Amino acid sequence: MSIPRLTGGVLLLASVFAVARAPADRLAFPAAGFAIAALDSAPSKESTQILLMSLPPSAGFAPNVNVQIQPCAEGVQAYLALSKKQFEQMGLELVAESKPSASAITMEYQGELQGRKLHCYARAVQKGGSIYLATGTALQSQWDKVGAELKACVDSLETLKDAPAGAGGKATGGK
Repeated sequence: MSIPRLTGGVLLLASVFAVARAPADRLAFPAAGFAIAALDSAPSKESTQILLMSLPPSAGFAPNVNVQIQPCAEGVQAYLALSKKQFEQMGLELVAESKPSASAITMEYQGELQGRKLHCYARAVQKGGSIYLATGTALQSQWDKVGAELKACVDSLETLKDAPAGAGGKATGGK
């Protein structure tokens, strides 16, 4: 797992989905005052980071949410078991886990990565042979201030019913 150092332009977390003024194939950030066309392609056979959004930085780190698509035909329970093993190997503490549906899990974890004390919250959703993973990450010292906002963003992840698993096509801007 690698947590990128964010130093460039900052995107404010805002409603990415279902904004009436933006066409359906655009991501809209009303609080930041812009929309941008979605860069959309079919998932590959390798893990792919699809999206990265960040809040303004403090203490040299920008709290962020990223979305990845990872191949995993074994399902969310196997993915959770693998994640727990990886957390243990990396010295991370699993704070909480839940299974809100048959195809989704959430995990909250914390620990030191790359010399920084981080707090993370993730939602993994199984669709076909892939896991769609949204992860919110902040410094432990930032979590009290931004954790609820990151969790709400991560919890909003859902797969689209009208797009087959692994299909590309245009972003729909919502459900």
